[in-house]
Amino acid sequence: MVYRVESSSFAMVMLHKTEAFVMRYTSKHKTSWIAQRYLAEPHVIQPKIRHMYATRDKTLWWQAISSALSNLRRVVRAHCCRRARLAFRLALKEHGFDGEGRRIGDKTQDLDWRQSGLTGTLDLALKEPIAQMPFDVLQREMNVGVSALVNHKKKMDAGLYKRPTQNAGLDQNSRQIEMSSVLVYDWTARNSRH
Repeated sequence: MVYRVESSSFAMVMLHKTEAFVMRYTSKHKTSWIAQRYLAEPHVIQPKIRHMYATRDKTLWWQAISSALSNLRRVVRAHCCRRARLAFRLALKEHGFDGEGRRIGDKTQDLDWRQSGLTGTLDLALKEPIAQMPFDVLQREMNVGVSALVNHKKKMDAGLYKRPTQNAGLDQNSRQIEMSSVLVYDWTARNSRH
């Protein structure tokens, strides 16, 4: 069986930016950078990763990314990620969603309301000031970010955002090139100089 996994070349919209984190979102489901590392080249666990992403629930896929905190110790980076994840889950709950972006509420509620959960991919790129930021300030900023996410989804559902067409803004002599997260090195160009 062949599973198709989308590339991570989707453009992400910046929803909220603070001194502690940047919240980026796309309405499409994209694989994480860790999974892309194994999907880019032949690897023994590649079929497992493809199967995992192909059968994964199409809810809100989100992650806290601590790559900008690389000069901090590992335990501090883990603590910052844990605080950001907790603040994000609490902000989702405050807006009426569970930890995966599904609507929560009474089972007698309208079915359309219950099915109008958040979908897509959200990245929380953490910055160094998150380590010293008080949790109540972080929680307040995360609430603003989730509000921006909910408003963005409402506008998308209402059709206020137009998705760009494949040839948008290009004349006939140019072509659009999509770059994925994988760096490709052209060995032929380098070897032809020698």
